[in-house]
Amino acid sequence: MSLSENRSERLPTYDAHPPSVEGISPNAELISLIQLATWLTRASVLYRMTRKSQEWRERKIHQRALKYGAPVAFAVWWSTKMSEEALIWKLLCRSLGLQRWHIIVEILNDWARGAIVQKSYLAAPEAIGQIAKAEMCTAATPIVLRSLGVRESVLVVVHETSRTGAPILAWNLVEGLRKQYDVVTVRMGDGPLTPEFESISSEVIEWRRDSRSKPYGSLAKRKFKYAIVNSCESREFIEVCRKYSIPTVFLMHEFASYVYAIDSLRAAFDASTEVVFSSTIIERDAIRAHPSLAGRKRHVLPQGRCVIPASYSQQPPKPKVLEELKRAKSSSNVFIVIGAGSVQFRKGVDLFLQTAASVQREIQSRDVQFVWIGKGYNPDTDKQYSVYLKEHILRAKFRLAPIFLDELGDLSDVYSLADVLMLSSRLDPLPNVAIDAAMEGVPIVCFDDASGMADILLENRNTADGVVNYCDTAEAARVISRLAANDSERLRMSDSIRALAEVAFDMKKYIAQLDELGSYASQQAAV
Repeated sequence: MSLSENRSERLPTYDAHPPSVEGISPNAELISLIQLATWLTRASVLYRMTRKSQEWRERKIHQRALKYGAPVAFAVWWSTKMSEEALIWKLLCRSLGLQRWHIIVEILNDWARGAIVQKSYLAAPEAIGQIAKAEMCTAATPIVLRSLGVRESVLVVVHETSRTGAPILAWNLVEGLRKQYDVVTVRMGDGPLTPEFESISSEVIEWRRDSRSKPYGSLAKRKFKYAIVNSCESREFIEVCRKYSIPTVFLMHEFASYVYAIDSLRAAFDASTEVVFSSTIIERDAIRAHPSLAGRKRHVLPQGRCVIPASYSQQPPKPKVLEELKRAKSSSNVFIVIGAGSVQFRKGVDLFLQTAASVQREIQSRDVQFVWIGKGYNPDTDKQYSVYLKEHILRAKFRLAPIFLDELGDLSDVYSLADVLMLSSRLDPLPNVAIDAAMEGVPIVCFDDASGMADILLENRNTADGVVNYCDTAEAARVISRLAANDSERLRMSDSIRALAEVAFDMKKYIAQLDELGSYASQQAAV
């Protein structure tokens, strides 16, 4: 008998049946895994005794791994329990497709000194989670890790944390995805919603455009299933994701025609794994700016209705004018038309005022009050736009002068007062205010070929009446006047737009669709 054979007789033996945990009995698959792990441990001891070559061990380990189909995390854990040698971890990791074995060894070294003493095959799930996030695993590994209670990680990238449409949508994405994943938020700028992101994210990473250092230790240490890059303002981070082999779902809410540095947008389209447009009008505009998009796979998914973060709704008391409007509506049946958004040329506030003047001239039997909600109306300091809006109001000789209110965190009281929302924008992808108004059953009047909302309204015969020719304020005034004079028509449009919105703007469905795209991209990347 050879020396090696004699010594192999004295190899330690181990119980191949782990104890039941929380009523779970070990099944055949677990027993097979333990048999493999036991063999790996014996091979490690045999290697030390016989000085077999590293290549021999690696070949044997790979053969056994293929035979048993070992889930990575469990096999690594069990072999660690049986042996403290870093070499077997390294070989096992390599044989099963784990590239970052040195990180895993560090994790397991820490683990072995503490949690390993737990006599359970589900011991230390946190450490298994660290392994999953550290390695480049096979496609089957995430399924096994989920069965062990380990969550995968995804990235959500937001350009800033201001109280505006895209960051609020990103917050809702994080809130929805965190039920299934560990969500890491990357913010490229600051804002008042930063604490809200920190409260629901596993981690918030700050990344600034002017930074040339490595701001992403977590990107190197974790395995991310995919990244959602929310809006074209975050497009620079797509290249970072590509560097770390993270599949990307690029959400394009903006018109390409008003995006600065169009070449960087084209590069972002080409580098993205999946491209999602919020409406068909945005898709058409992007193809016009970057014709090669026509030849690749792309998706059109309207975003769901956003929930407002708590800090956003906790604003100063609402202006007294809202209470006055409530009293006026109850006492004199005033008809209220609202507009909303930052006071700027793109939002068409001047078109809103022009429509208001036409309506008040046409309707003499009923008071019609136009109200604009949004920041930026400062005629004393804004000499580019606001000053001309003020002059428009003074010279148009309104019976009821339009009212300007600063932005409000919660518009629920405004929607309850509003009879019509006029979406006066010259270009506006799919504004949250239009989605919210539609969900509340507020009829919408807007310009054709100016927003994604117009495309959606045209799908229904009753709501299509609210879509008028591009920037045709006279036609918009006629529609509003007709609704003010005919309550039954307005109520019919209200019911139709609410029913349409409930189908079109389902946030749970939207997040599920994005997750499906991200998961598919992750699977394709693993092939």
